[in-house]
Amino acid sequence: MFEQLTSHPDYEARHEAAMVQMVCLITDEEEYRAYIDEHGKFYDSGKMRRQHPELTALHATQASLKGLYAKFGMTPMDTKSLKKGASDEDTVTVVQFPGLT
Repeated sequence: MFEQLTSHPDYEARHEAAMVQMVCLITDEEEYRAYIDEHGKFYDSGKMRRQHPELTALHATQASLKGLYAKFGMTPMDTKSLKKGASDEDTVTVVQFPGLT
């Protein structure tokens, strides 16, 4: 995934740290989702029904990803926000990374 993102024509080397973080978060999200798909969202502990910690971790990971997606303009609303916030003198290049948009 990292090679796919960094080989994109709009990729800039200064984005590498954020790209590494994004790929790690996406990998974490996939692992948490696979665990939840296999084990369910809840488990029984005695008489109590509890939420798997992986579900909480999944939600935190998704929130972090949402922030990174916004910074890179990877959703339609984020793209509009990035373009809106630029002055006429600024050139805003919104990078569309295949597989993530």
